[in-house]
Amino acid sequence: MLLGMIKAALGLSVIILLAGAVLGSFGLLLFPSDILNYLPSFSLEVWQRPHNSLLADPVFQFEPWRHYAKEQILSGRIPLWNDLNGGGVPFLANPQTAVFYPLNFLYYIFPLQIALNIIPLLKLFLMALFTYLYLVSLRISKGAAFLGSFLSAFAGFPIMWLLWPHTNVFILFPLLLYLTEKLRGTKCSHRILVAICITYFIGVLGGHPETLFHIGLLHFVYSFFRLSKKLFFHQLLLIILGFLLAGFLLLPFLEYLLSSSLIANRFQVNPGYYLPLKGIIYNFFPLMLGGPHLAYYKQLSEGVNFQELSGGFVGTVVILITVFGSIRFWSMPMVRFICLLLVVLLGIVYKIWPFFLFTQLPFINAVANHRFIGFIGFFVTILFAIVIDRISGKLFSRST
Repeated sequence: MLLGMIKAALGLSVIILLAGAVLGSFGLLLFPSDILNYLPSFSLEVWQRPHNSLLADPVFQFEPWRHYAKEQILSGRIPLWNDLNGGGVPFLANPQTAVFYPLNFLYYIFPLQIALNIIPLLKLFLMALFTYLYLVSLRISKGAAFLGSFLSAFAGFPIMWLLWPHTNVFILFPLLLYLTEKLRGTKCSHRILVAICITYFIGVLGGHPETLFHIGLLHFVYSFFRLSKKLFFHQLLLIILGFLLAGFLLLPFLEYLLSSSLIANRFQVNPGYYLPLKGIIYNFFPLMLGGPHLAYYKQLSEGVNFQELSGGFVGTVVILITVFGSIRFWSMPMVRFICLLLVVLLGIVYKIWPFFLFTQLPFINAVANHRFIGFIGFFVTILFAIVIDRISGKLFSRST
């Protein structure tokens, strides 16, 4: 079975590569290059309004960094320093450059018009694949697992942050849950532990420490709930080893971080990373005030944008089915655990007492905890798959 899944995954990966190449050959890119119209040198003759003004970071930051890394690596140099930015700034020590992230090696190998397509497509594919593996490990039917994996990949957070390094790391979360489930169900745990170690190592390479912190915290809680004390301790040791292996990136990053005026301000003044409570409606109706890609868009509150507010959206019908299904199948331990976890996460994201008090702790108060909204959407899709599996099982059992 595993061999068949590996063959299927490789086959789909080849299809994605071909699709990216075909799209690129016709000049169709999964990249918001129209943002460049904001720069006069790119719109001297005809000015057109960019389709989505919130997609500026990939154009002005991530793509130039990746291009610079490609030039340096193909020239046989490790890009430790960027001398093209002002008087020069650290490059490798900036984790968001994600120089050694595995998917970025495709950018170094393939032509630009192909790489800009296949990397985001592969992100979505891996998110769906890892979620599918996790759901199957929970002994959910393949149909329900496929539906849940599809919803998780095309939920609000993975789609809206697709071109950011956030999703480099976020897509590893279902893989860690899958490996944890495999760990508790096998006697030969060494290979699984090594896989967990490598996954955290790749998470560091992914380039977004805040998302990795969120993943590590939730994985810790999940493992404490699902694993024996012995396996939990062994897994913790291998996770630490994964971070140690990434020390060649973490140490320069920590030095860079400690010299940053931005992080100093974060620790001195509580930035208050929360979403307004009225923004919870965006999980049901994200376009209620328009969207940045539409002609009309009104920001709900100052300091938060559409991407932040809509990160938990997975579909109104999906949420409603999940809520009623969770009440119906409350007796299942996994349903109760995920529901309680969702309550805590909602309290953290929307500053609901007493859950948000957790974010007042030192160090944690400097992390953008409102982005837990993406994990809320993920766990809703997991609950949805469990509910659909139970409902379909009851229907089929009655019919037979």
